[in-house]
Amino acid sequence: MSDGAHVYVNGESCPFSPGTKISGLLKELGLSDRQVVVELNLSILQKEDWDKTEVNEGDRIEIIGFVGGGSSCMNLIEGEPSVYIDHQLVINNSGHPERD
Repeated sequence: MSDGAHVYVNGESCPFSPGTKISGLLKELGLSDRQVVVELNLSILQKEDWDKTEVNEGDRIEIIGFVGGGSSCMNLIEGEPSVYIDHQLVINNSGHPERD
């Protein structure tokens, strides 16, 4: 990675090489693309766009990992989401992300 160009990944400055795509950044960071959601400059980036979306100087990227938890019986009874993503996003019962 280049020492000159930087993005912010989860609030931390991170160097990157010009021309890097989101998918390449995830690989460089050692993250599995099957277990994360990527937010680019406050917008959720669809997985099918990761190979097409180039990282730009100063971009703010949040990489949010899936965390399973809670009682599935309780979640089904109360109608609550059964998958939570970090403290910032929740996947609702319809499968769409919402801000806390």
